[in-house]
Amino acid sequence: MDRLENEEKALMLAGVFKRLVRKEVSKENFREISRVFERLDNIDLFLFMQGYMNPHTFEHALGDILVSVRVCKRKIENATRQTMMLDPERVESFIQVSYEVTPFGRLVLETLHQVYSEKIAAEHLIKTGSMV
Repeated sequence: MDRLENEEKALMLAGVFKRLVRKEVSKENFREISRVFERLDNIDLFLFMQGYMNPHTFEHALGDILVSVRVCKRKIENATRQTMMLDPERVESFIQVSYEVTPFGRLVLETLHQVYSEKIAAEHLIKTGSMV
């Protein structure tokens, strides 16, 4: 199992190195993206790669994990919701947390999509320089 995970990490690192050679990323971004690939588990990277367009993907632990490596940023705000459908005046306050992919996160996402382009549906595939 470790060997398979290491092979996947090697593919990811080769993908970011290829982007460095093509001058699609700077040396600093190369170092940072490599650090992200080494630090995060493959399952978290695959969940991000496949589910970036769904805000519910980030709700549990994945959003917090990606915030720790600057791939996403967290937005925390107070919100209210109606507690009873029959009484619109009964509302409760709650803390709403949402996540947004950062520009650096877009570089990570583009790299993952280049490496695994055959495993991603065409309508969700991110090309280099395109917006999320």
